[in-house]
Amino acid sequence: MADIYTRAQQFGYINARLRAARPQLIDSATLGAMCEVESVEAMIELLLPTAYGPYIESLRTRYSGALLVSRAVMERFSKKVAQIEGMIKNNRKRPLLYAATGQLELYNLRLLFLEAMEGGDYSSEYVQVGSISGKRLERMRAAKDIDLLKKIASEMGYTISTDSTRYAQIVDDMERAYYKRIAELKALCDDEPELRICLEKMIDYKNFDLAVRALKFGSTVKYIAGGEVPIDKTKKAVGEGMEALVKVYGLEKVYEKSKGDLSWTEELYDREIMLWITKASVANPFSMAGVIGFIGRLDIERRNLRSIVVSKGVLKPEEIKSKLIW
Repeated sequence: MADIYTRAQQFGYINARLRAARPQLIDSATLGAMCEVESVEAMIELLLPTAYGPYIESLRTRYSGALLVSRAVMERFSKKVAQIEGMIKNNRKRPLLYAATGQLELYNLRLLFLEAMEGGDYSSEYVQVGSISGKRLERMRAAKDIDLLKKIASEMGYTISTDSTRYAQIVDDMERAYYKRIAELKALCDDEPELRICLEKMIDYKNFDLAVRALKFGSTVKYIAGGEVPIDKTKKAVGEGMEALVKVYGLEKVYEKSKGDLSWTEELYDREIMLWITKASVANPFSMAGVIGFIGRLDIERRNLRSIVVSKGVLKPEEIKSKLIW
């Protein structure tokens, strides 16, 4: 009973705040209506009565159209995640937040190297969360020296090989470091079985991606330990072909739905994992899975709104809906 009481105390106030925030998530009917309207301006009108309204109003003097929506969505997302981070007081549990914020940190790093190596302005895409935010992010964006960026990333735990000179190689190195850290977090999941499974699924996703490369392009890959699917089974499946690989990872329905499009198969696989943890969070609110799952729900909403706004005038409403995460 003491353990249950302690956990309720530890996570109860977090759960109460998260429950209070849930009505602020956009319902499926409103999301569908945003797909139907013809212009970004009409989409903005639908967003004004939602939790995004105050952000849109505060940014309207500086931005308009699709950029206004992107800025408002990213600003709200960043603020909400930062609030949730601040709620976790248990120092032993805090590292588990990396299961959610690590993806965002990696996302920012990818944008930083993309800007530095290929140009462009992705300022509206950065997430102001975690260790790469605020003034540190500004300094890193201002640093166009690739070696300096690699040094900073390596100091943060994203070790980049000196042999990696192309953007794709650098991203591969950072992703490998990210998934290794995810595997290490499993040691903190002794009383978090749902979160342990989620971490294993995340590692499986990366190993499936590596296996596809090995199968399709003959690439030499090094798999990451710690997933649900044993590495030896993955290697054997690669030798037998795509159907065997899909079967080992239990992706028969996903592969069929994607009609053999491997990039879409991986996207749908990623979505399955996201939806799995959000459902687990509802069933187990007094847990870190509950907190991370809520961040996942916010991220799904962010991705959906971004998909809608960038597709206006490009795709038909039904095509836009088919790309969303429901």
